[in-house]
Amino acid sequence: MIESPNGPLKVLGATTTDENRYRGNDVSGGIPIIMSKQAYESIDTVERNGVIKATVTGTCIEVPKQLENRLMSAPDVPRFCIYVGSQRNITKEHYTDDVSAAGWTIYEDQQNREYNMAFSTFNAVDVQDGPSSAGAFWRNYISDHNGMALTDFDEKTLRLEAAIPINSLSRGDIDRYRFQELVDRIERRYNLNQI
Repeated sequence: MIESPNGPLKVLGATTTDENRYRGNDVSGGIPIIMSKQAYESIDTVERNGVIKATVTGTCIEVPKQLENRLMSAPDVPRFCIYVGSQRNITKEHYTDDVSAAGWTIYEDQQNREYNMAFSTFNAVDVQDGPSSAGAFWRNYISDHNGMALTDFDEKTLRLEAAIPINSLSRGDIDRYRFQELVDRIERRYNLNQI
């Protein structure tokens, strides 16, 4: 829960079931859902099972100021979310075990000095084996490409030996010299300082 002037708020990741655009229930295909404490506590299956299927209705609002730093990392990301203020806005609720997540990492091909992105999907409900299998996939993939992981995807558990772990970034606890060295290497490689 996050405190706001109107009381505690809970942020949930929305999914989509639009089969024409995404395979299955892809958690990367939705927009943030912000719930009041009263609305969130009415769906206790989220805490128990980690995910639910439900139809929610709400009001499209700008992301509250106190959440901007947590939700919006880039200036061009639309700053909107769906606010669900009441349990009456939640219908057709049931547990599901079919929700996909897509995690990604950026890695450096140390032989060719190229910077690439790799992603892997996993079952978001399987909180133990899902992220672990994605991490194992990337460790093998990056190793096969003479790579070094620059970023990680799991804020709670380190899955990769990344130069810039995501949990360090979120705490603001990064080696600034090492970070600047990496930025300088990328700028030199792609002549970004010439732009």
